[in-house]
Amino acid sequence: MSWYHNTSETKAAQALDRPMQITRFPDERALSKRTMQMSTRELAAWIEEQSAPTKAELPWLKQATFGPKKSKYGCYRTNNNMKAIEGIEGDYDGEIVTLAEAEARVKKAGFAALFYPTARHTPEKPRWRVFCPLSNAMSPDARSVLLARLNGALGGILAPESFNKSLAYYAGSVDGKPPVKTVLVEGEFIDKVKGLKPIYKDGSRNKPQSKTSNGQKSGLPFAEVAEALMAIPNDGSNPDDDGRDWWLHIGMALHHETDDEEEGREAFHDWSARHPSYDGGKTDAAWDSFGGEGRTAATILREARKHGWHNAAAHERKLAEDLELLDDCWTPEELAAASAQAALEELDRIVYGDDKPKSRLTFLSPSDCENLPTRRYVIKGLLAEGDVGTIVGAPGAGKSLLAPYLGFMVAQGEPAFGRRTRQGGVFYVAAEDGLGMRGRVRALRDEYGDADGFKLVAGVSDLLAKNSPDLKELLKAVKRDRPSLIIVDTIAVAFPGLEENDAKSMGQVVHVARQLARRGAAVLLIHHDTKDGSNGLPRGHSILNGAVDVNLYLKREDGAVTGKLTKNRNGSTDEKLAFTVATIPLGEDEDGDTITTAICREADSADTGSREVKLSPSAKAALTVFYEIGDGAPVGESIWRDRAIEGRRVSAADDRDGRRRTFKRAVEELTRKNVLVFRDGKFATGDSPEALLGDDDV
Repeated sequence: MSWYHNTSETKAAQALDRPMQITRFPDERALSKRTMQMSTRELAAWIEEQSAPTKAELPWLKQATFGPKKSKYGCYRTNNNMKAIEGIEGDYDGEIVTLAEAEARVKKAGFAALFYPTARHTPEKPRWRVFCPLSNAMSPDARSVLLARLNGALGGILAPESFNKSLAYYAGSVDGKPPVKTVLVEGEFIDKVKGLKPIYKDGSRNKPQSKTSNGQKSGLPFAEVAEALMAIPNDGSNPDDDGRDWWLHIGMALHHETDDEEEGREAFHDWSARHPSYDGGKTDAAWDSFGGEGRTAATILREARKHGWHNAAAHERKLAEDLELLDDCWTPEELAAASAQAALEELDRIVYGDDKPKSRLTFLSPSDCENLPTRRYVIKGLLAEGDVGTIVGAPGAGKSLLAPYLGFMVAQGEPAFGRRTRQGGVFYVAAEDGLGMRGRVRALRDEYGDADGFKLVAGVSDLLAKNSPDLKELLKAVKRDRPSLIIVDTIAVAFPGLEENDAKSMGQVVHVARQLARRGAAVLLIHHDTKDGSNGLPRGHSILNGAVDVNLYLKREDGAVTGKLTKNRNGSTDEKLAFTVATIPLGEDEDGDTITTAICREADSADTGSREVKLSPSAKAALTVFYEIGDGAPVGESIWRDRAIEGRRVSAADDRDGRRRTFKRAVEELTRKNVLVFRDGKFATGDSPEALLGDDDV
């Protein structure tokens, strides 16, 4: 039951009855989400009804709404994905202030609140949470100020992690412990109460600036900090690794450097995953617990230098920026004719004079080579930062379908053809068919959700001309926005008048591509293959194929399009990718006829003529259970999970947690391969069961 403290003020009573949008996550991974609309009073009753065998199985709640954007780990609960807040939440774990004392403080301050004890609460060691509704939906940026007011009213006792923007909280009772009883305090909306004195997570009454007590941020591009991080051994062999505290110090430094941005969280996961004891859930929990104090990027840079890392990128960046000086005194033809090595040597002479050693030779032992940092990928095993690649094929082969799809996946940070992507901005230079590409981008958004980082660049007509205004504007935009991927569609239209078989002319194309890649972006050029199409190479002079890092050759066959890598400096050339072409309706024209566009959909490259998808035994077993429950109808995740792990078909593990983990991996495989899709809070089929399991398995 709940205890209510009534007042005579009608508007105060209304605060607990305002309908709010509340997001519910099944667990801390937040691989799915559900929006519930209820008042704070209704939420109190709902919390009291929730129970689970363990704390980890209770639902996670957040008085906020989240968009469709997921992290590369599939998590919806990220700072970047928060759209609005409907209330604020705080956590107390100090084990001193009782819930009754906190209730009295809030009642005295005059605002409405919901309290409930946590799973670890005892009368002797109180732990509790507080939820406060807002008068209307607000920007997530307002949360820290409002939470500081709540913290001030409570005496500055809230845990520092309460200030983490997207942190959610378990709610409900754990089996075997006393049922949770909520406490409601009537009052005004906290954002309407005057005179509340804020206390921020650092204990001050002033909003913290973007620095910590230990110093400013490094000022380095994130790519360089991440490169330093990856140079720190984290496989259990590092003599500086003295356990969890060392790991947390590195994480705190990265958290501070990136202001809790998602790229920092992902880098922390990538580095942590190198350790044998890596646990994704614990890594997320640690990241969410970090405040803004204690460590800076200097910790990461210092540790990296111990293991031989030096910031070569800073030197190269200086050279690259100064190379723009040469653009003013060299013609594009002269730059294209000069080798990159000669240009850098000339630049060294101009910038540094005779003091800089002329030799660039380095002598590395095998152990030196082992410790050198790897390049950060854009599409793992396919494209890395600074790469220049080509996608080639005959007209109609699907080049302009595959390229925007790859760009869209990079912008969302979603896997493409089983390859992980590193989320970043994308420039799609639609030189050939800007209007048609707008329709395809719209279809991609309708199919996969929005991608704010994807920018369609229209109006480019000539990147070849001397002092090209298009190229200058594009380079300015690259310098300003630092995209991860730039796609030029196509070479023929973006470089009008190009003599494809002339070495100097094709060298200019390579030079422009390298200029675009100078700040770390990978560049993909869309081009035709040779006239006979026999070797899968780019058409024109061989200087292009010699200069690119990746070449992907597309060919239509057996009702699908297959892509074969004829060159790949980031991985194997043995793997193929395949996709089918689907037609998507976009609406109707003025005559009532349907407007359509084409879109690419991933297919199984092992057999492009068949729709069969190869599944692991656990994924097959989980899929069989799925069909047993609803005969192909949509099924809720909890029902499916409980049925799957109660037996031993999906996993033979003795413990329930082991079977649960196997089920999780099976679900991720089924959704990754588009066998099942998650929509409207349930899983539904993406293909027919006969095609996936065979008649005997259904």
